[in-house]
Amino acid sequence: MSGAETVEFKITLSSEWYRLPVHVQVYLNDDLIEDTEITERESEGESREIKFTSQLEDGPNRLRIRYLDKETPDTTIDEGGNIVKDHLLNIKEI
Repeated sequence: MSGAETVEFKITLSSEWYRLPVHVQVYLNDDLIEDTEITERESEGESREIKFTSQLEDGPNRLRIRYLDKETPDTTIDEGGNIVKDHLLNIKEI
């Protein structure tokens, strides 16, 4: 039996950044759902919910969360090779 089902998604994200906010894109089956900056910082107890509803056909479906625009200056490394500061995306819940 085949068919479609309505599915509600809730994705909870947070970040750590110090130069520029984290840039994220959310796709469902190659359709862009959200293109945004995650300014909410994990270290401050903040998070952002991305909610959407979609009709999904039976069979394989793909949810992608793309973390974009991280550059070399977004990671600070000390003389010993240890990461001191970093630009991070936290996927807290799906």
